[in-house]
Amino acid sequence: MRNRVLRLSLLLFSSFIIMSSTATAFAQYNKGKMHKMSRVYNMGNIDFELDVVARLYNNGSFRDIESIHSSRLKSNFVNSIDGVEIENSLLDVWPVEDKFPAKTLLYGYSGTLLVDLSKVDIDEFNDKVGDDKLKIDKDEANSNLAMGNIYYRIVFDANGSFDLY
Repeated sequence: MRNRVLRLSLLLFSSFIIMSSTATAFAQYNKGKMHKMSRVYNMGNIDFELDVVARLYNNGSFRDIESIHSSRLKSNFVNSIDGVEIENSLLDVWPVEDKFPAKTLLYGYSGTLLVDLSKVDIDEFNDKVGDDKLKIDKDEANSNLAMGNIYYRIVFDANGSFDLY
């Protein structure tokens, strides 16, 4: 029986730079402890934090990941600008070789950042994203709006791992 765990719709972007990673104690459960493992990514001025809560067994210098309990991605960018949302996003977290116990968790994600040109303040969006590659050309946006195309899309995908050692 496969121990594949969690397939969730969440937000992440490609071309991320890992800013930090941490594993902190979260709660206690039987012989293992719950730990929250985090990765902080950025794309331009957009920060995202991926959290995975897993049960870890620890005995001296020996450690194992026993199970995954949850995963999520947090970003305040989407909520900070009207007219920006996520569509068609997916996050998958699984142990190496699809079985527990494991020393490594893998994750992959993809999706689309959807910008509604009829609702978003383009100057505000461009100021907040910071990266020239993500900025919306105002003349092009107005031309698209005149033709009835009201959405600007940024496609993203990436993958990575959490390793105990």
